[in-house]
Amino acid sequence: KRIDIEQLEKNIRMEFAEITWTSIKIDGTVLCLDIKENDGIKVLNDEEDGAYNLISHVEGEIYSMVVRAGIPKVKQGDVVSADTILVEGIIPVYNDDGTVREYLYRKADADILIKHTIEYAYSIPNIHIEKIYTGRNRGYSFLRIGEKEFSLHNAKPFCMYDCVKQETTPSLLKDLHLPISWGRFTYREYMNTECLYSKEQAKALLEENLLHFLAALEEKGVQIIEKDVTIVKNTDKYEIMGNIVVAEPATC
Repeated sequence: KRIDIEQLEKNIRMEFAEITWTSIKIDGTVLCLDIKENDGIKVLNDEEDGAYNLISHVEGEIYSMVVRAGIPKVKQGDVVSADTILVEGIIPVYNDDGTVREYLYRKADADILIKHTIEYAYSIPNIHIEKIYTGRNRGYSFLRIGEKEFSLHNAKPFCMYDCVKQETTPSLLKDLHLPISWGRFTYREYMNTECLYSKEQAKALLEENLLHFLAALEEKGVQIIEKDVTIVKNTDKYEIMGNIVVAEPATC
């Protein structure tokens, strides 16, 4: 009769985490204990269906954070490393006495941007190959009937050339074309010539590549906060390099 039943129930739940509910009563000289087990505390793992944590994939600072599901483990302004848990998908449910009754497993859902710096570098050689046309052209006519093509001259007149084809296909009606066509091949000779990029040409090409790089980041939801790049000319190349500060979405 000196047993504190309420305290004993609480102690049992605190001592055994797998016990989520207890009921004790005294019946004569017998103490009756009813319990409900949770089959052991679950541990979140990759195979847990529909439940996972949101984890940082880069090192940086939490730039913004909106959590829709799960328990946030960091806050805006915190510096995190790669593999840091940002939002936890395992949610404890507590008893009135503060002990854990069970865990709920939810898919962590949040919009989190991580601010970090990307090192950027791209270069082009000083020398490039340009087509310089010589002005020499040759033209030949052809006739095509069905799948067969007939030409007055099949030999290629130059070692290096572009070919422009002009073709005419007659039709009886708007959508009724005859299986016959004729036209002309025009061959234009050119020479591959080594040329040096001017400073303006090199700058335009390097800046174009930078714009493509930034556009690819923005397509992935990355915000460009700041960019600090410079263009330098070396012995054999032009190079653009520097740092780009971005706010990148956290991934699972």
